[in-house]
Amino acid sequence: MAATPPPPPVTGVEIVKGEGLVAQQQFERGALILTEDPLVMCDTGKGFSTWDKEAGAFYQEQHEYSKSILWKAFNNLELFDQGVFNTLYTTKRKASKLEYVVDAFRHNGFQFGFRNVNNAHVILYRFICAAYHSCIPNATVMINEFAPDETLHPGQARLVATREIPAGSPIVIDYIPKLWKEDSAARQQALMARWGFDCNCEGCKPAKAVMDASERSICRTYHEKGLRLSAAELRLYIGFMSKLGKWDKDLSRLCLRLAHDHETRDEYREAMHIAQSGLLVEQHFYLKCHYGELSRICADCFLEDRNLQAEYRETERAARIFLE
Repeated sequence: MAATPPPPPVTGVEIVKGEGLVAQQQFERGALILTEDPLVMCDTGKGFSTWDKEAGAFYQEQHEYSKSILWKAFNNLELFDQGVFNTLYTTKRKASKLEYVVDAFRHNGFQFGFRNVNNAHVILYRFICAAYHSCIPNATVMINEFAPDETLHPGQARLVATREIPAGSPIVIDYIPKLWKEDSAARQQALMARWGFDCNCEGCKPAKAVMDASERSICRTYHEKGLRLSAAELRLYIGFMSKLGKWDKDLSRLCLRLAHDHETRDEYREAMHIAQSGLLVEQHFYLKCHYGELSRICADCFLEDRNLQAEYRETERAARIFLE
């Protein structure tokens, strides 16, 4: 029987649906909240690039005992882990056990593709799956994308704070990260189709929806402009992404571009602080994207401007301030 894992620095409470996660302590922007190995991980046999189109058919196929790979995955769990699985949120509490299992996977699962592996996987976590949704999340889930033959912890996830989280506050993630640049109507439609609820987060409230849509529209425009962004546009784009809780390789890439722009103009203090911001974003990535180049900029700026030595210990604080 699997050993009981140590409790993370969060606690379960009732938040609209599911158990929810609430911070027991304050977390700074970029802080690691918890690291968690999968409760169960299942190869769907479907292509990751076509998963969005095939997901509905996949889950429909799982309602036959003889063909259901999700049912087999559940039955392969240790008894303790089956008990944990049974605590996951589902709309099928009074259905058959098979329906319950399939719905628990559908409702709670993270769809993920390993590096150099074509198939989509569905992964469930004991604690992270309890996090509720917000279109302006204060945390993000980073999943180890290295294939099982490349790492000791395939599918392991890190829950990382994307904004400051005061003690006692809910920890919320974005269920539809691919749609982060879309307006509230598009996000609501996706949430209702997949999970059956209307979002009432800050970005979806009528009083904030117009401003929220405007900011996301600017992000779409800047995304389409790509390499043609000016330094002022880069700074604004970074600010909007950070405000909206978007914390990924695109954000660190933008930090790298802006830091490099300041470095070429011999603005070493600004360049180092922005590079530090990019490093803060990437510090808990399983697969580093721009870490080496960001580190180089920091080192070069430090060497070029000796006055930065006195500020060296303050750079992490400055990085968090830049992303606010």
